[in-house]
Amino acid sequence: MVNQVVGVVRQLTKAKYPWIERIEWSWPDISSRIGSYKPKLHYLSITWKPLDIMRIKCNIDGANRGNSGLSSFGYCLRDSRGDLLFAKSRGI
Repeated sequence: MVNQVVGVVRQLTKAKYPWIERIEWSWPDISSRIGSYKPKLHYLSITWKPLDIMRIKCNIDGANRGNSGLSSFGYCLRDSRGDLLFAKSRGI
């Protein structure tokens, strides 16, 4: 039973963490490697830029979850001072 569990964990590890190449396939080694894994995070900082006076800005965004058909969107309207005028989001 233990060997079956280690075998399944090995397969999952190879699929989910392909960067693990040369590893001793014992439970302590697998557990240690996965437990110490720290993914590299990449980010892009985006800031809101004020508009000319008497202007309104509409920011939109959307997301989906794979090919399951679950999607959503949202938008907000802000004036030239950055004050929120209206916002809405909905699943589609």
